[in-house]
Amino acid sequence: MVSSFFRLLFLVIFALLAALPSVQAAPSIINIEASSSTQGPGADISLITSSFPPNVFSLHNPYSSAQHLDIYPQYVIFTFDQPVEVTGLTMIQHANGITQLNVSAGESLGSLTSTATATSSFIDVPQGYAVIQPDGVSDTFTFSNPTVGTIQKFDIAKLSYDSGYASYRWYLDFQAAPAAAPTPEPASMALLGTGLALFAGRKLRKKA
Repeated sequence: MVSSFFRLLFLVIFALLAALPSVQAAPSIINIEASSSTQGPGADISLITSSFPPNVFSLHNPYSSAQHLDIYPQYVIFTFDQPVEVTGLTMIQHANGITQLNVSAGESLGSLTSTATATSSFIDVPQGYAVIQPDGVSDTFTFSNPTVGTIQKFDIAKLSYDSGYASYRWYLDFQAAPAAAPTPEPASMALLGTGLALFAGRKLRKKA
């Protein structure tokens, strides 16, 4: 009698554990790429998320202007090992830096949709004036919305200076995308139901 009780109890516990969602591993960046027009003299895109001191550019275009951005789109693409939610960006800026990014996200390059605008804490100034001082300052971008996807594309939309720009490091604030409520597997639910029914039947027989 005792052994059958423990068998029933084991069935119930096993079914409950099987219905629980699995623990999700922390997401990580698996690839970073950029348009060729963002990688000018002295730039090294591989350093974009490095903690290496900001004395080497990760992006550099000495010929950019507002018109240049329209003709030659310039962007950086981050690919993750799972869908993520990006909520912020800290950029180590060059004095002639970036002040706005348009963000799109999705599960493949062919299915990206516009999700947010990321705006620098610095404001634009008339052409011919550098706005970001001192060189190498840490700049926090504000996102209009969190952006969710395995692929996150950042299009450079505005610059602080209309005669070229550069950037040192980019640090994204991201986390695993919120998961949908898990649907228990039918087999687990059936097992749970069977175990509970047997457990209840046993209790009723004991009372009788």
